[in-house]
Amino acid sequence: MRYVDNAPCMTPAAKQAAAEQLLKLRAVHGDDPCSREQTAAHEAGHTIIAMAFGWRFLGAYVRPKEDEGAWVGSVHYEHQLTGRPHDLNDTADIFFAEAVMDLGGVAGEQVAGLYHPTSSYFEIRNAAVRCDALDAFADEPRGHYFKRALMLAIGEIQANAATFELLRAHLQRSKRLTPAEGRRMLKNVAPRLAGMQFVKRKSPQ
Repeated sequence: MRYVDNAPCMTPAAKQAAAEQLLKLRAVHGDDPCSREQTAAHEAGHTIIAMAFGWRFLGAYVRPKEDEGAWVGSVHYEHQLTGRPHDLNDTADIFFAEAVMDLGGVAGEQVAGLYHPTSSYFEIRNAAVRCDALDAFADEPRGHYFKRALMLAIGEIQANAATFELLRAHLQRSKRLTPAEGRRMLKNVAPRLAGMQFVKRKSPQ
């Protein structure tokens, strides 16, 4: 849920800088509580976003970390480019969609009123790296696509509020959401973001 491993787009130097910034945030705001309720909202948010893009849901889980009193979780999914390298000339929209997915967890926490300033920090920074690349690609001011991605994630979760609450409740009482359970619970989430163009292309010179 909140691991540095959830930042595949960040360089080692960027991860180190993010870790140092996170320590500063913790000094001001304290540690992320990582409660089960918060973690359930986080993973429910990711799940809603995956389905809104029409991706294949492969399951989700939450679990307590040993001897820490904190909960973590993960959502498994795949799309047509999963595991393949990106060329922004051809895959800019899926790259943006993955940034929205990165932010789906923190968006879920915000919608549920459970966000903490140190929550999901590496996922947020990973989304920022993706969006910075898209800003440069599309000649947009820095922060344009990050703001858009976060607003889109929050909006999709709010648009599917009943399903979001159903998923939250399930993950608060069960540690797993199987693909079959997901298909049943997520049937009302329309894949309305699937195939949409989000990133404007540069005009030919």
